[in-house]
Amino acid sequence: MLAVLPCKRFEFQPNSSDLRSQSAKELGDCALNVLRQNVSIYVSVKGSSAWPVPKGSVKQALVEDTARLRAQAVVDYLVAQGIAKERFVVEWTLPPVANRETLDAVKM
Repeated sequence: MLAVLPCKRFEFQPNSSDLRSQSAKELGDCALNVLRQNVSIYVSVKGSSAWPVPKGSVKQALVEDTARLRAQAVVDYLVAQGIAKERFVVEWTLPPVANRETLDAVKM
């Protein structure tokens, strides 16, 4: 079984894969009890990252690496809390083309 948990978005330190402390707490509150009580559940974790401006200043590989590392940071946090790493499917995505290299906070 693949789980979709109610917590879907976590904040990270700017330009990094370090979870903000409030997001780590929210992740723990949202996921740990469910995962500990239901050992047959697998969780899909999808990382993402904004694509900063100015245009052409950041390469796609860096944005993709940040997204991947953020997804892995979520998994690493839960593994450190005793959840088996084999229970996670890790994915990452790039922002849609219309949301790249923008200052619009809604699109970031």
